[in-house]
Amino acid sequence: QNDRLLAVGAKCTHYGAPLQTGALGLGRVRCPWHGACFNLENGDIEDFPGLDSLPCYRVEVGNEGQVMLRAKRSDLVNNKRLKNMVRRKPDDQRVFIVVGGGPSGAVAVETIRQEGFTGRLIFVCREDYLPYDRVKISKAMNLEIEQLRFRDEEFYKEYDIELWQGVAAEKLDTAQKELHCSNGYVVKYDKIYLATGCSA
Repeated sequence: QNDRLLAVGAKCTHYGAPLQTGALGLGRVRCPWHGACFNLENGDIEDFPGLDSLPCYRVEVGNEGQVMLRAKRSDLVNNKRLKNMVRRKPDDQRVFIVVGGGPSGAVAVETIRQEGFTGRLIFVCREDYLPYDRVKISKAMNLEIEQLRFRDEEFYKEYDIELWQGVAAEKLDTAQKELHCSNGYVVKYDKIYLATGCSA
């Protein structure tokens, strides 16, 4: 593109759709199945669905015009990569709460850690299940909930994301910066992101 050779993974990280049949735009490629969008410069995911980025390969042109790629073997096998994420630092006393266990909340907690937030991060999910891919439900209704999860419990532990499952947000006091939850906890926060969705 623009007289440059760029190389990223060939399959969408959401469900493995072939990106060569997707829509190519200026610096981006969009998945043909569900519309996930990836940056061609670095492989980063820029639009949902899906949480993982594409691997990005170094391109070299030889003296005789042959195109060569440099890649990690693991990138070729997995065809997906997680953006760099930070963990909590004990001396960072800030509190960020994300309310809502749907796709917006799931993307938010990852993005907050990817953007360098090292304070306490609480993820309040009313459902008893880990955040799951609602898109897949309409495609394959015979799956178990474990097959639909975006991430497993270990992922949230690894990046110090406090996962409160089966807990509803009941009252938000913006003057006091407090969230009242169904488990009886009242949590003071510095920032809050509300991703509660809606009921049909």
